[in-house]
Amino acid sequence: MRKRVYTMVEIKKAVSKMDGEKVDLKIHLGRNRFKGYSGTIQNIYNAVFTVVSPDNTTKVFSYFDVACGDVVFISAN
Repeated sequence: MRKRVYTMVEIKKAVSKMDGEKVDLKIHLGRNRFKGYSGTIQNIYNAVFTVVSPDNTTKVFSYFDVACGDVVFISAN
């Protein structure tokens, strides 16, 4: 079955709906390496969004990373 392709507008709307919510992410680091990350979506900008972990470290992700599958939302609480 073919994978559904999302537009940047759809991804931005989906992420903006999760603003302030706790999320779990799977980040692709390359060469079949993945890292889990959990935190709260804090700020949403035109090209990026920030996720703050419970120990107050901030990570910045772009919507393009989500579109190409380098960042995957595992769950949103």
